[in-house]
Amino acid sequence: MKKSILYVAIIAILAISAWWLIKEKKQNSSIIALEEQYAFGIPDTAAITRIIISDKTPASIELTRQNSGWQVNGKFKARTDAIEVLLETMHRQSMRTFVPEATQPTILKRLAVYGKEVKVYSGDKLIKHFFVGTETPDQLGTYMMLAGAEQPFAVHIQGFNGYLNSRFFTEEYLWRDRTIFGVAKENITSIKMTYTSSEAESFTVDNTGATPVLKGLDGTVVGDVQEVNMNIFLGSFRTANYEAMVVPTDGIWAKKDSLQNALPVFELVVTDNTGTTQKLTGYRKRPDRDEEVGEDGLPLEWDPDRLYAFLDDGRMVLIQYYGLRNLIVNKDFFSLELNLDN
Repeated sequence: MKKSILYVAIIAILAISAWWLIKEKKQNSSIIALEEQYAFGIPDTAAITRIIISDKTPASIELTRQNSGWQVNGKFKARTDAIEVLLETMHRQSMRTFVPEATQPTILKRLAVYGKEVKVYSGDKLIKHFFVGTETPDQLGTYMMLAGAEQPFAVHIQGFNGYLNSRFFTEEYLWRDRTIFGVAKENITSIKMTYTSSEAESFTVDNTGATPVLKGLDGTVVGDVQEVNMNIFLGSFRTANYEAMVVPTDGIWAKKDSLQNALPVFELVVTDNTGTTQKLTGYRKRPDRDEEVGEDGLPLEWDPDRLYAFLDDGRMVLIQYYGLRNLIVNKDFFSLELNLDN
C-alpha cells in the first residue's frame, strides 16, 4: 500500500515537473519570438557591405562599401558623415515602447503609405530587413517594423532625443560627397584664380618647383609670400566642400542657364599632376529675404554669405564664403599676417 502511494506521488511529481517544463519552454519560446520582432539593432556594422533604402514615390538608393569607401548607386562617392550616421543609427536603434493594440492599424497604414524599406546585406546575405515609418507623437521615437513581424514598435536611440526616419533618405544628391576638388596639395601643379571685376586681385600659382610661386595674371612674380598662407591655400583644395546641391525642385533651377550667361564673380581652376583640370565658377546670389539689410541699413542687393557655383560635371551648388574662406582669396592674402587662433 505504501509503495503504491509512493509510486502515485512520484508519477504526480513527474507529471507536474513535465507540465512546468513545457509551460516554461513555451513561455521562453514566446519571449524569444517577441524579442526577435523588435531586434532592430545590428551589432557588427563593419560587416555591412550593402544597404538599399526605398520609398513609395518610388525612389531608391543603393549604398555599397568599396575598398576606397562607400559609393552611391555605383556611381558617386558617398558622404562620409551621412554614412557614419546611418551605420551608427542601425547599430544603436532599439525598441523604445510597444505600440498599443488599438493604434496598430493606424501605424501599419502609415507604414504602408509613408514607410521606407531598408535592406541590409553582408556580402550576399540579407542580415536585416525592416520598414521605417513616421515619428511618434512626442517626436522622441520612430515607428518601425521588421519584415515578417506581427506588429510595429516605437524605436529610438537611447540618450538621443529625436526621431530617426530623417536618416533614411532616398535622394541620391543628398548622399553624394560634397567635396569640390579633392586634390592634395602635393598633387597640384597649377592654380588660376580670376576675379572678373579686378585683375589686380587675380593670380596664379605655379607648384611645379621646390616651392610654390605666386604670380599676377601678367606673369609677374609676387614676392613677400607667407609660407603658412600658401600652405593653407593649397591644403584647402583637398577638403573644400559645397554647402548644398541645387536641384530641379529648387526655384533657382529654372534660371540656371541665364545665371551661367551672366558675369561670374570668380573662376578658380586647378590642375593636378595627371594633367586633369577642375574648375569652380561662382555667381552672385540674391538674398533669401527681400527685407535683408546691410550695415548701412539699406536693402542688400546680394547675399553677403553665399554664392551659386557650377562644377565641371554640370552640378549647380551653393557655396559659403566662410566655408571657402581659404580658397576664395585675392592676391594680397598671401602676404597677410594671419591670426591662426580664429
